[in-house]
Amino acid sequence: MDSTTVGHDRDRRQDYAVNYTTAGERIAVASTNCVGANGVYSSVSDLLRFARLHLGDVRPDQRSILTGESLSAMQTPGRGTHPTSFWECPGSGSGLGWYVSFTGDGMPILYHNGGTHGVSTVLVLVPAERLGVVVLSDAQTDWPDDIAMEILAAVIPDRLQNLCSREGEAPSGVDGVVDPSLFGAWSGEVWTYEGEVPVSLRIDSGSGCSSLWAIRDTFRYTISATQTGSRAS
Repeated sequence: MDSTTVGHDRDRRQDYAVNYTTAGERIAVASTNCVGANGVYSSVSDLLRFARLHLGDVRPDQRSILTGESLSAMQTPGRGTHPTSFWECPGSGSGLGWYVSFTGDGMPILYHNGGTHGVSTVLVLVPAERLGVVVLSDAQTDWPDDIAMEILAAVIPDRLQNLCSREGEAPSGVDGVVDPSLFGAWSGEVWTYEGEVPVSLRIDSGSGCSSLWAIRDTFRYTISATQTGSRAS
């Protein structure tokens, strides 16, 4: 993981992404005296290497630093922990370094997200599918979590038909205002290990709010944002 540092590396500051507020204002790279919480700098490729380690996918020229038993223990919800997202099924909770979420058919989805001023990130693992997803953002929003769910919906749509939801709960959505220049229909591809998967997006404006939705097969995720906040469903 040659592109990963703990704390600022002044010799590599030119490699750091420029950070922005949700209003699009450029801000300085955040510094912290608690590097274990929000002082780690990395790249998509390095985080995918980290993901492969936790999926047990170590190349012959690499040395695993964790045993299979240790990986299994880290990916098991601890006693007294509970679901943390609206879509997680009973039995979900927190492992060691991971939120451990179960679908209705018992498939575990591991993830951890985080953020600080001008930064939001998420790393998601689906061990049963040998799948890892990394989303990094140069603004502090909930978009990485939403995008990661869209990627999972595009790559393994059948497995996401068994998500749970608790009555009266919904994701928190995205704070901020949608740039009007983004309104309209968009289409493209998500790159996966099996090739390109087509995805369509539409951003609409109406009734004093803006909404973004993406649909792939039968899975749909919607985000609505207003001047004062937002919600998703």
